[in-house]
Amino acid sequence: KNTNIKKLFQFKYILFAGSSNKYDEFAVLKKLNSILSKLNTDIKIVYRHHPWRESDEFPDISILSNVILDPQMEKQYHLKKRMDVEFQPELDYYTDLVGGSEFVIGGATSMMIEAQLQKKHFVLLAHEEPTYYYSPRAWINAFTHFTELFLLKNLTLLDNLSELEEVILKFLNGDLIFIKDDFLSYFIKFDEEPYGNKLIKLIEEFKKNDRQNKKILS
Repeated sequence: KNTNIKKLFQFKYILFAGSSNKYDEFAVLKKLNSILSKLNTDIKIVYRHHPWRESDEFPDISILSNVILDPQMEKQYHLKKRMDVEFQPELDYYTDLVGGSEFVIGGATSMMIEAQLQKKHFVLLAHEEPTYYYSPRAWINAFTHFTELFLLKNLTLLDNLSELEEVILKFLNGDLIFIKDDFLSYFIKFDEEPYGNKLIKLIEEFKKNDRQNKKILS
């Protein structure tokens, strides 16, 4: 509901949102870095690794000239803390971080919804990585609760990393714009009713349907 976006950086940036599941995020960052250098654009990548990630790999981000670490996560990254359970991100910060970006790219996380709320396009990594147990594609296929998200209009599914440059070019050409999507209300509504009340109503509805189904069966 907060529409006041605080400018965090003095440059345009694409937000890379890391996932909790382990895959080679650094390889994607390197590819993005190379594409931005090739296209000679002043746009940067802000990399926000997941605060409770499975991966214990912390490559040197400083060797990528077009990539910077999200300041909120920078200390944790340099300390090489894989799963810092004591760390709780300031949720209000998401408004500024996501809202100030050009668009968001990453794996299947809650950021898929958070980006949409800030009216930002989300590029979903769905490529295969045979060397990892849960590659981005396997991760998506493993959980049914991601299924409905693919119906969102402002989500691009990236099956192959070779398509990354095409996505960047679409953005630079003004083709990666946010489209009004009424289906987003399936996931969230901006009203004043508390979440707990909605949950209770939903449970009662399920119970009512269950009782009716039992009567039919009997």
